[in-house]
Amino acid sequence: MPDPVQRSVDLFASGFMCAESVLMALAEHQGVACDAIPSLATGLCAGISRTSNTCGALLGAIMGLGLAYGRDIAEDPPDPCFSQVQVLLDGFARRFGSTNCQELTGCDFLRDQGRVDFQDKNIKEKQCFEYTREAVRLTLARLEEQA
Repeated sequence: MPDPVQRSVDLFASGFMCAESVLMALAEHQGVACDAIPSLATGLCAGISRTSNTCGALLGAIMGLGLAYGRDIAEDPPDPCFSQVQVLLDGFARRFGSTNCQELTGCDFLRDQGRVDFQDKNIKEKQCFEYTREAVRLTLARLEEQA
């Protein structure tokens, strides 16, 4: 089985976006095969569809945690998943100072210039690959608790 951290970056580099890549790598790591992945995560990419919100890599990681800790029965408590997500968010924010895509990248993706800057400044390779790697690393640490 490929290393999920490297797999997420390889998927990102191949043309998938942040949330898609992270979710795909984490799903593969957990043995979850579903044709709806990566499409489930597409709208979460670029700070939630370019709206300058939460980092897509982090959102893909949250979905990956949901595969392990989420609930399938309405009566089950959501707390196990919530607590794992809170630890993930805290670790990511401590490492990078924010969980917000625009704050992390410096790009407003709703504006053409923000998308141009993202490409011209090579932010994907210089920054977003590291956000992707760290989101997966932090999630793997949370998944080890379940093992």
